[in-house]
Amino acid sequence: MLQQFEESQRRFGGQHDAIDSWLEERREVLLRYCQLSGISSLVEALPRDRALPAPAQVHAFCDVLVDYVSAGHFEIYQRLLGELEQDSRASQEAGRLYPAIIATTDAVLSFDERYGERGDQELRAEFDADLSRLGEQLASRFELEDELMALLRLPADAA
Repeated sequence: MLQQFEESQRRFGGQHDAIDSWLEERREVLLRYCQLSGISSLVEALPRDRALPAPAQVHAFCDVLVDYVSAGHFEIYQRLLGELEQDSRASQEAGRLYPAIIATTDAVLSFDERYGERGDQELRAEFDADLSRLGEQLASRFELEDELMALLRLPADAA
């Protein structure tokens, strides 16, 4: 996911101030995700018998994650969709992408509900599996968001 982020930042950085700040929030989500999952570098993971992260770390991650998702829904997507209205092909493609992006929000909100406010030890046993599933959803979401941002560059006559 970090390599995907670097590619996204290279491709879309500098187009819009809003996108730049949103990509910076994505970077923060990814860094905190890597900390929680025990990834110490792009390719190396810590041993599986590692201690689970402190509830405060999980809460901070959830705050950043929910902020990122909220910025997407209430600022970035609406702005991008508005800019794409003038290109019917791009607008149609955005209409296809948007529901798929929204669907990933359920995984984010579910994770936040389970771990964001509480430090329940009962749930901690499921933490690694839940974090892994969340990572898959985030990877999918980032790809879809990148497709949406890429539509800004589509010429009106692109097939």
